[in-house]
Amino acid sequence: MMPGSSESEVQCAMPFGSPCAGQTTSRFHGESKSLMKVLHVNQYYAPVGGAECYLYEISEHLLRCGVDVAVAYAVRTGREFHVPGREEVHLECLGHCEGVSAAERGERIRCVVDAIDPDIIQVHQLDDPATLELLVTLRPTVQFVHAHSGHFCPGDGKFYRRGATRCSRSFGLYCLVAPYWHRCGRRHPRRLITHVMAVHRWLKVAPRLSRVIVASQYMRSELIRAGLAPSHIVVNPIGVDVMQNGAGEPESPTDEAIILFVGRLYEAKGPQILLAALERLGAPCRAIFVGDGPLLARLKERAERLAPDRDIEFVGWVDRSRLGDFYRRARVVVIPSIWPEPFGMVGVEAMAYGKPVVAFDVGGVAEWLKDGQNGFLIPANDVSHLAAAIERLLVDAALCREMGRRARSLAVQQFNIERHLDALLHIYAQAMETLIDGPMNLDRVESI
Repeated sequence: MMPGSSESEVQCAMPFGSPCAGQTTSRFHGESKSLMKVLHVNQYYAPVGGAECYLYEISEHLLRCGVDVAVAYAVRTGREFHVPGREEVHLECLGHCEGVSAAERGERIRCVVDAIDPDIIQVHQLDDPATLELLVTLRPTVQFVHAHSGHFCPGDGKFYRRGATRCSRSFGLYCLVAPYWHRCGRRHPRRLITHVMAVHRWLKVAPRLSRVIVASQYMRSELIRAGLAPSHIVVNPIGVDVMQNGAGEPESPTDEAIILFVGRLYEAKGPQILLAALERLGAPCRAIFVGDGPLLARLKERAERLAPDRDIEFVGWVDRSRLGDFYRRARVVVIPSIWPEPFGMVGVEAMAYGKPVVAFDVGGVAEWLKDGQNGFLIPANDVSHLAAAIERLLVDAALCREMGRRARSLAVQQFNIERHLDALLHIYAQAMETLIDGPMNLDRVESI
């Protein structure tokens, strides 16, 4: 619980121990009538990824706008994720529930939704499409598709680990053999088929959503390729609180030439490529890696072999309340992702702090990173050009300052949280007015 918050335990409107029983925690923040009540549904209750961080921050902003917010989740971890004023329900049967029949599971979910009584449901990440099939029958439901996996890709986010290249195919029969050739997903036959069928099922239920929301035109185009109707998909780029994040003019570049990486330390995010680029720099530098992941030990070992004037620091996972300090200290923020980023939120956050960004041209990155204006957009996997762009910003303080100013301006004008919230509330209002039966072009989806 956050310091100073009050907590009231409220049971769902059902007897404890009944099939519908679920523990609800409610934090009240006033008696004034709200605009509406939104139930957010997500697999995890923890800051484990981009979807969860978005859910945390959008809950805070919706509450400030006078919207009542509830969240239901299937899996809880030890990390603090409470938002004061948000109603929170741990409901394991949102995911796979051992020993619970489909009928009983559905009844539990239905009773909890009726007890919360939202005007609209917003789904984020869910492992089981059957849950989504039920939710769309209970209330107007929209889904924010944060990632490829589980929606139009049964593998590792349209990314071939063998060869470190992007998958350019649409979802279909090829997905049943691709993991064996490209190492792009589960290779155990039963798990592979389960993941493929989950995507197939999601694509069948998606047209029954009131709207599908994405953060980039890139994600919209991928969903259209998978068979969703263009009119059914709304692009709403994620915004940042530009008044909180680096309010005011960008600061002058710091005396230390700090290069910042923020993200999970695994192959697709490219931390190993950033280390390779640092080896090629002709100027001394300091790099800070914020994040954790399976590559950490290998990255530390490789970093120890770099030249003495390369000061590399791995600080691990950092709470979002502390992340701003790292952005402020950075000279440049590097996003060396080699998988197709659905949006690239780290880049927009860096821009809000007035920092230029250097990133590979993958996924939706080019929609906010304009080459030569607010940073440099580099062809994917091009280590030499990545190193050259980083070095240019390290040695040219005037260029760094000017690009930072443009980055900040772009964040304020196009990627602020107020614009994102206005669009989101409009989507909610439309969904509550009418249930849209958006047809899907099924003949564009190969039958499984």
